[in-house]
Amino acid sequence: MAMAICRRYAQDAHEAADMQQEGFIKCFRLLAQYGGTGSLEGWVRRVFVTTCLDLLRQRRRQTAWAAPLDDALGLEAPADNAFLLSADAADLTDAIAALPDGARVVFNLFAVEGYSHAEISKIMAISEGSSRSQLNRARTLLKVYLLRANAPKTSPAYPNPS
Repeated sequence: MAMAICRRYAQDAHEAADMQQEGFIKCFRLLAQYGGTGSLEGWVRRVFVTTCLDLLRQRRRQTAWAAPLDDALGLEAPADNAFLLSADAADLTDAIAALPDGARVVFNLFAVEGYSHAEISKIMAISEGSSRSQLNRARTLLKVYLLRANAPKTSPAYPNPS
């Protein structure tokens, strides 16, 4: 569970391992605060999510949440979600990891952890509109990344560079 949480927020496996180590340290340090109310798993999950966000905030001081869009910017995302049904877990995990920090964090908090845009705006110190925008951006980029991962190299998903 711990590595799965960290992997969703990290850009790569090394960063996820660092987040996991910090999360375990924080769990052991804060264990006396648990108090026994609610499930231990839920408490540990919350500690790990908070740890991941704290580490991303530290990195945010050097870069912005909303990094410039990559080469996928010029591609239009498809209107339907049929391609998601054919995506395997590895492709989806890779696509999420490839998202810019802000889009990845908002996507994970909203789609995976179940936070509202109001809660996300407080956690990340952004407006609710920015949270919605980052979620839309994440969905669009995920569609593009997944289409590219599953498209033949001669398809329109791979424009001819000439």
